[in-house]
Amino acid sequence: MPDLRFAAPKERRVSVITGGSRGIGRAAALRIAEEGRDIVIADVLAEEGSKTVADIEALGQKAIYIETDVSDEAAVHAAVDATIERGWGRCVSITSGARVGSPNHVPYSVSKAAVFSFVGSLGGAWPKENVFVNGVEPGRALTDMVVPRCSEEHIKNPGIPIGRYSDANELAEVIEFLCSERNTYTSGAVWSVKGQTG
Repeated sequence: MPDLRFAAPKERRVSVITGGSRGIGRAAALRIAEEGRDIVIADVLAEEGSKTVADIEALGQKAIYIETDVSDEAAVHAAVDATIERGWGRCVSITSGARVGSPNHVPYSVSKAAVFSFVGSLGGAWPKENVFVNGVEPGRALTDMVVPRCSEEHIKNPGIPIGRYSDANELAEVIEFLCSERNTYTSGAVWSVKGQTG
């Protein structure tokens, strides 16, 4: 394969993962670390974050936990300032099918629709600077946040074409690809990982 324009620099790379203490964020952090990246876990869950850091270090990568409330702009800037400017980057945001509208969850739906628009807008902002912005729209993944909300019967028979809900590790595979050097030509896209649920 010829040299690709947007290949990553040779030095060590750092991934900042908000919500990386558990669930999809944790799975993505571990998967990305497996590919040789150092990780910053930016989250408010210190105990779980420290466990994720230890698991990443066990893979031979550097990792730190930084207490970060993403609703606090200063805290977000502090987390980013703790990493190294690279002149290369990949950003992946998580949206939801609720973005099309849910009368029982209006604020949530609006926020997820904003993420979809955010990805489309920023995806075209910096690709010439080697920074790609993409999104992932999962269906229901069986995480600590989701499982307590569902009955055992509903989890066994979710009523979707693929016949089961996803595992966070399946989403992590897609996130890792979008963050990797292998992604050389995708920016501004939202990838549906929903088991053929639309």
